Amino acid sequence: MFLINIIRKINEWTRYRRTLRELGTLNARELADIGVQRHDIRRIAREVAMF
Repeated sequence: MFLINIIRKINEWTRYRRTLRELGTLNARELADIGVQRHDIRRIAREVAMF
């Protein structure tokens, strides 16, 4: 059980970092096209990582 929790946390962190990186590369217009503002990126990344 302990190992499963560690693996889950590593996967969540990986999804979080990937989402931050991908959204962070978009410019303001691209973000606006998908309905996201730059200050929302961390919140969105957390939500994606914790599904």
